[in-house]
Amino acid sequence: FSHQTYAEFLAAQHLVDHKLPVSEILRLILHPDGSGKVVPQLRETAAWLAALAPGVCTALLSSDPITLFASDTPPSSENEKKELVQQMLKLYDSGELEDINIVSEVGSRSEGARLKYGSIAEDLRPYIIDDSRRAVARLVAIMMARFTQQSLLLGEIVAVALDDAEPLE
Repeated sequence: FSHQTYAEFLAAQHLVDHKLPVSEILRLILHPDGSGKVVPQLRETAAWLAALAPGVCTALLSSDPITLFASDTPPSSENEKKELVQQMLKLYDSGELEDINIVSEVGSRSEGARLKYGSIAEDLRPYIIDDSRRAVARLVAIMMARFTQQSLLLGEIVAVALDDAEPLE
């Protein structure tokens, strides 16, 4: 293949065309350690499978949203974008995820398009204004607001920026 993406897409399409059950697809792409995470070498194929098979998408949104978030294959619907953003914010807020470079790379690579959906401002607002949330989750919410150009959240972001009690970041 002239590019790895062709092989990844065709592998996913082959499994879907042959009507492999979602449980079998997951058995092929998830790590055998039972963590629910996708085998690293199969992440882009898993993202294609999520785009082609809704059941795979649902399973990965709950078990390994980072794979879908960081992939080159964009979510195929507004609901998937919403669920993906919500899951990522939860991971940052729970402390399971700390690396903000993931959000920075995804946001700048797609100019925010892969993150943007109709009600994103309502999903980001609680993370931005609630100082009881983890600082990294709040920072990620502000980054997402910036990447998706959420002018509705400017007042909240300015209030955070001007509050001396807030962390400098």
